[in-house]
Amino acid sequence: MPQPNMTDWSSLVHLFLMDCKSRNLAKSTIRRYGNGLKKIEQHLKTQNLEWSDLTPDLLKHRIIPSMLDETSALRTVNCNLAILKAFFAFLVAEKQADFNITDELKPFKVQASLMHTFTDAHLMWLFTEPDRLTFTGLRNYMMMLILLETGIRLNELTQLQITDILLDEGMVRVRQGKGRKARMVPIQRIVSNELQLYLLERGTLADL
Repeated sequence: MPQPNMTDWSSLVHLFLMDCKSRNLAKSTIRRYGNGLKKIEQHLKTQNLEWSDLTPDLLKHRIIPSMLDETSALRTVNCNLAILKAFFAFLVAEKQADFNITDELKPFKVQASLMHTFTDAHLMWLFTEPDRLTFTGLRNYMMMLILLETGIRLNELTQLQITDILLDEGMVRVRQGKGRKARMVPIQRIVSNELQLYLLERGTLADL
């Protein structure tokens, strides 16, 4: 059984998240870890358990069933189990636990889901929705057009700056992609022309 040395769950979580920051993990990853550990703490309280009470059997027969009772989404449960594994690996490394009770944990098998795509009719309807006679409508139209043209993620789109639109090169620069790696994404001439018109309309604001 893991034994607490000097600190409670909340303090250990804080220490773990500070370690994540010191390793320069992405803010979204740290936020996900924090939220997941809050959920796990709730399950501990529901079961009237302290983290130091946990054993592999208690984890398997009480905490995980509690997670499954809360949600039918196995991907969510798998995510929280992965967070718990990372947390206990940290506790062992910091000598706050004698061994990692999650070593034998296996993720649930999740059936791959089919991805539904837009039809041409759907796209035509979507692109006629924004009122391009207003600035907000024109902006929304351009955002949709860039997403369709480049396939970049929504969070990548929201971080684009004017200086990332390289019309002469026919490129969009994504500064903070997956894994925080920058990359260049090509755009076609039609989209480049639409962007040029949009930039003339919007003026000198920094954000796209």
